[in-house]
Amino acid sequence: EKSKNSFKLVSKESANGSSGFLFWIFLFILVYIAILLTMNRNLVFKIFKAVWFYNLTNNLLRNFLNRDYLFYLLLSINFILNLATFVYLVFSKFEIYSGFHFWLLLVVAVLVVYFFKHLFIYLFQEVFSSLKSLTLYNFTVLLFNISLGFMLLPLNMIIAYGFDSLSFFLLYFTMGLMGLYLILRLFRGFLITYSYFNISIVHFFLYLCAFEILPLLFFYKLLTINL
Repeated sequence: EKSKNSFKLVSKESANGSSGFLFWIFLFILVYIAILLTMNRNLVFKIFKAVWFYNLTNNLLRNFLNRDYLFYLLLSINFILNLATFVYLVFSKFEIYSGFHFWLLLVVAVLVVYFFKHLFIYLFQEVFSSLKSLTLYNFTVLLFNISLGFMLLPLNMIIAYGFDSLSFFLLYFTMGLMGLYLILRLFRGFLITYSYFNISIVHFFLYLCAFEILPLLFFYKLLTINL
């Protein structure tokens, strides 16, 4: 009985109090993006092109390894903040959980999941020297995430402040967009791994379980432990 009451207390917080901080989050992200675009607008445009044109990826990877590593890290922060905000909006709109501390938990969860995902891929290719070209796939994941981060910002803002009917429509639309991005990324990943390693569908499925499905399960577990 006590746990039920505490759940209702968290999930039924007033919109004015529980999610009012989102205004400042969006303002910070807008200023942050403006600074990034001022620093290197051309690279951001090239990243969007590389998502759709595979031949541009290798050129960006060379520059990434040589001099652009820090800027990609800054762009990844934008993705982490926007993905965490979208997940927060899903929980908030369905009156499950809300509040600034919950948003912070989501930011940490997204950060941890993607950090370990990239780390495991890196360690995997270090252990198996024949798979050095997994660097290209790891970089492809980074490109897709960065571009998705930019697309999530306007969607998140409309979901947060739009009419209920529009907000819920965009919630499902954004989920579909993220699903499409995931499918495109997996297809690109299969092309990369198949062209370099000539792997079978079975091996790619094993990879899918290890590096795509397990992080999602870990993210879910991380949330359920802390909620």
